[in-house]
Amino acid sequence: MVTTVDIYLRWKIVVFFLEVVKRTVSMRLHFLQHVWFEDLGNIKVWADKREITISRTAFFSKEQLPSINYFDWLVIMGDSMGVYDEAQYPWLAGEKKFIEEAIDANKTVLGVCLGAQLIAAVLGAKVYKNKYKEIGWFNVSRVFGTNRSRVFANLPSSFNAFHWHVDTFNLPEGVYVFSKNETNIPLI
Repeated sequence: MVTTVDIYLRWKIVVFFLEVVKRTVSMRLHFLQHVWFEDLGNIKVWADKREITISRTAFFSKEQLPSINYFDWLVIMGDSMGVYDEAQYPWLAGEKKFIEEAIDANKTVLGVCLGAQLIAAVLGAKVYKNKYKEIGWFNVSRVFGTNRSRVFANLPSSFNAFHWHVDTFNLPEGVYVFSKNETNIPLI
């Protein structure tokens, strides 16, 4: 016969087990770095506060990509190269395939600058030279509805950021704009 005390004790054991699992299984963030000076910046501050494990692949040091099972989040950083510069940067073909595998595996994937362009290209969107170079400090603003996003809700509604973009891209199907700058270039 199962009593209320038995149920209570079993529940306490389950809660205890979940707390142990929560403490021992941390989120894992892997980032792709193309040049030594384009690191995670404030993303690292955010991850450190949440005790997220961080690893990276530094293409400039010829490091190899990890197994797709090695991380939960993938962050792709920027550089001055274009997504179409595979002849000059041979790792780009493998990087695009890796990004596609991460998306297919339902990993959380975030692209910054070149990283956003790579995601767009992998998802079938056109990436091309912008009519104007976008170099300098521009205001970045969240678009309506981002306050409901668990990722973007804690960001300020607008902030200044330094931009150095030559390329732009069309939005891939099913992708939403979360922020944009004064030049109206989407920052997904």
